[in-house]
Amino acid sequence: MFEEKCPKEYEECMDGDYLKIYAHVEDGKINQYTEWDNVLCGRYSDVPHILYSSVPALVLQFHSGNEKVNFTGFIGTFRFLDRRIFETDGRQINNTICDQQFESGSNSQHGRFYSPRYPASYPRSIRCFYHFKARSEERIKLVFEELVFQKGDDSCINREDVIRVHDGYSFTAATILVLCNEISGVEIFSTGSNLYVEFIANDHWPGQGFKASYYFQHINEMQNFNEVQQAGSCDSYIRSTECTNGSITSPSYPKSYPANSRCLFVFQAHGRERIQIIFEDLNLYYNKKEPKVCSGTDSIIIYGKIEDRLDKMMTLCGRDKTLPIMSNGPILVIEFLGFYSSTHNTGFKLSYEFFLLSSSDLDFGIKNGKQVSVLPCAFEYNSTEINEIKTFTSPNFPGFYPRNTECHYFFYGRANEKIKINFTFFDVEGIAPCDEHSESDYVEFSNYMAHDINYVRYCGNLSSFSIMSKRNFFRVSFRSNHVLDGFGFHATYHFVNDSSNREKIFNQNLSHILMSSLRKNSCFPPPGHPFWAGRNNHKYKDLSILRLQPHDAVAVGRLLRTPRPGYPFRITKNKPIYLGKENGSSLTPFPTTDRA
Repeated sequence: MFEEKCPKEYEECMDGDYLKIYAHVEDGKINQYTEWDNVLCGRYSDVPHILYSSVPALVLQFHSGNEKVNFTGFIGTFRFLDRRIFETDGRQINNTICDQQFESGSNSQHGRFYSPRYPASYPRSIRCFYHFKARSEERIKLVFEELVFQKGDDSCINREDVIRVHDGYSFTAATILVLCNEISGVEIFSTGSNLYVEFIANDHWPGQGFKASYYFQHINEMQNFNEVQQAGSCDSYIRSTECTNGSITSPSYPKSYPANSRCLFVFQAHGRERIQIIFEDLNLYYNKKEPKVCSGTDSIIIYGKIEDRLDKMMTLCGRDKTLPIMSNGPILVIEFLGFYSSTHNTGFKLSYEFFLLSSSDLDFGIKNGKQVSVLPCAFEYNSTEINEIKTFTSPNFPGFYPRNTECHYFFYGRANEKIKINFTFFDVEGIAPCDEHSESDYVEFSNYMAHDINYVRYCGNLSSFSIMSKRNFFRVSFRSNHVLDGFGFHATYHFVNDSSNREKIFNQNLSHILMSSLRKNSCFPPPGHPFWAGRNNHKYKDLSILRLQPHDAVAVGRLLRTPRPGYPFRITKNKPIYLGKENGSSLTPFPTTDRA
């Protein structure tokens, strides 16, 4: 057990009772200068339940404060492990700290790889590459069995410790997947014979790291699933390497299907691909005299791969109307159960398509965005581009969005513009404040690439609303977890002219002022006399005429001076110039429109 009087935060642990962890000291000898790796305090639920060392020694140093308390402390067990069970099966690349090479061979068709020092915490400020190279007739399958970086459900774009999987031979190839936080059982399939995994860790408090396995598989090798029975004569295994789209039907369609029919359809995508299915016809037997419950009657069950298991996404029966369905990863499984037979029930027909999640060829309301290859699902929208359809949506809209998915939408306006987003439909599964405690999906906003404290997360079923950026860049991010799903959102965007933003930008760049109406090395005119200022006067003619008034201040370089009314003020060539009202020893820039 673990119980000490102390806050949970690392920085505040030192004010109470705490336990210092030294996990990387080779000989186990420490002093006041030895760097520690972790500090634990609080209760059992606040700390990791298992600690590992990366060397033959692990040192725990207990500190108690001066205050008398009635806490019980801690108790634990220990065990010595063979470090060889955590060795990566690849070949370390010469002159690198942690880069590894994995090549297919007769004796190395599968193996394991780990983060540095696993199962102990990985080092800070490290970058490792893992390069997998298969034969031409093979593809690569990776399984991240466990990944523990930082707690929480923050977007990976805001995390400093991430894994990026690239569908090629280097980090310049398209990104299949970005992993962060804590997750397990993630499967990845390569499109070709190369995969490149990039592990970056810059967070001040490293996590435990990751353990993963790799497989070099023949292109026709099939997947096995324990959750469903694969024994039907109508089973089908459909790979994106063989066909990118098509259709499947129930047995004997459009005639009635035979009784006791059981079919399993397995779809396997590769790389950045996802699977989308659309039911063109659905007519299954059910007893109209009984309440419509799909369990125990003819039905279609759709599974997605969540962590290391097949998870039931939905069950259809009768004549259910369906919207498009999208997989959350490279695997989608459809199970058809036809217990009864009736001449009035023809079964089903559906069409399927393998596509890139961020493909601009699909009508998800985002086809006018520019695909960003460095993220699995990301789009750019630029004010300089002419777009007739200024809309964007969640993936698979108006159908359910896929689980465990993260998409980003980046908006770039001109210097004098802001971005206005109008949500016309919003159904994102969750409960405010839309955090990990309520296991909520969410949409977040930011005026930067990083997190922006000026905006809260949005989730739930909301009526239409609008969001305005504070500058000429805006980021909208959507993130779903593995629990539930919703229909997502539909939104429009507009680049709005903003005079106050234009004035702010103009004042921020006064170091580039050109005194085009005066001689070089000249001086300011007396009050009421205009002068021209601007980097490009043809662009700023409506802003650039300024008049100097009494009590106005001028900062030249680091000097702040108030010119006397009626007297010129001499400046030095090529020094920054700032204009505004004098405020003590500082300068408050005045809006240019007030001086024109």
